[in-house]
Amino acid sequence: PLSHWGLAKQGDALDIGLAVAGMALYSAYFVAACLWRLNLVPYRQPLFLAVATAGACFSCYLLYVLKFILGDFCIVCTGFHCVNFSMFAVALFEFFDSGTSGKGGKRA
Repeated sequence: PLSHWGLAKQGDALDIGLAVAGMALYSAYFVAACLWRLNLVPYRQPLFLAVATAGACFSCYLLYVLKFILGDFCIVCTGFHCVNFSMFAVALFEFFDSGTSGKGGKRA
């Protein structure tokens, strides 16, 4: 829960667990993918990059905890971390490709 890191008070409505936070992240990715071309959100590339960066950094932290503190390995966890790192790569490509001229995706 978020209270573990001091981000919410224990028992508070915002004291969500890792599974709920992950479902919220992947749900947000799904909704964003469905609405990407509609341009409803200003600065969507930097926002996507910020969220994906946070996800990748948190995955690094969780991998550290799993490997060095718990001394364990989880194939399901590793799969989710690979998805997070892939989303980070996609966000980087989207962010640096946002300066296209609109002519077939080629830079001006």
